[in-house]
Amino acid sequence: MKILVTAIIFIISTTSLHAFELKHIDCKVRYNKTDDFLNRQAHDILKDKGYKVQSFVNGNKMNVGDLYFKLDYQRDPAKMWKDCVVKVALKKAINQKEYSKDKTLYQRSVRRALPRHTFGGNERCKRGLKDAFVHIPKCIGMTVNEKVQGN
Repeated sequence: MKILVTAIIFIISTTSLHAFELKHIDCKVRYNKTDDFLNRQAHDILKDKGYKVQSFVNGNKMNVGDLYFKLDYQRDPAKMWKDCVVKVALKKAINQKEYSKDKTLYQRSVRRALPRHTFGGNERCKRGLKDAFVHIPKCIGMTVNEKVQGN
């Protein structure tokens, strides 16, 4: 028992808190903000995580190496109490447009069926978005030395 406790304490103490951080040159993420309630909330959460949210250039173009965020959500139209499926992805562009081979830094899909306060399911989508954002890493800007070294 003593060995198990010692091993757990050792693992916790050696685990780096940097595992939940993302180092990027400028922490800019491309994401088109719309008036939709879930898009506004995602925009605010990205800002809270340290990202500098910018719109895409000329519709859907971006620079090579830019981060971009994708949000998709759907409600089940067949049910009276509509479940909400929220899909989020944080990717790094290898081209000027979204490409299937872009590096995926984080991706998650969440289905929320509760709470059932309203038929439309806005509260389920909001909570699904919060669930999907739990493990998106905070963005930390690189120092000058790290930029020079090319990390």
